[in-house]
Amino acid sequence: MKRSEQNKKNRSKLTVNHVASSRSFQRTLACVKNQESGNINPAELYKKNYTNKDGIWTSEGHQLAKARDEIEAMRAAREKDLQEFAKKQAEMEATLRDHREEQRVEQERIRLEQEERMKRSACEWSTRSTCNKNKSACERSKSAYRQKYQRNWRRKCPL
Repeated sequence: MKRSEQNKKNRSKLTVNHVASSRSFQRTLACVKNQESGNINPAELYKKNYTNKDGIWTSEGHQLAKARDEIEAMRAAREKDLQEFAKKQAEMEATLRDHREEQRVEQERIRLEQEERMKRSACEWSTRSTCNKNKSACERSKSAYRQKYQRNWRRKCPL
């Protein structure tokens, strides 16, 4: 097995990522060593090896906690959006119900007006037909009377 493959396997087994670039612990140790006293602060060495440039820890636990926080924030935002949507939907449904009720009332009013108009027109037609019957009988008698006297007038007229 090649050395690079072995190193790759070993790095994948690590639970905490080493972020000190290509510097080994010994090299980092030498850099962190206090110049004046010669003492090494183990906490400072650990921090130097396992934090990013911006000071964030690279441990999986920290990454998992960060991811968990992000997921919770997304869930909270989603829940908030769902609540707002449900509220808007309820308002829209109430508005739609009101509109439908108004439409139903308006249609009922129009239907009643049409029925009233139909009743009036039926009454007018019945009155007209009665008048027309009377008029037609009257007209027939007038025309018969006119014809009778016109014939007689022609007979009496010497011209």
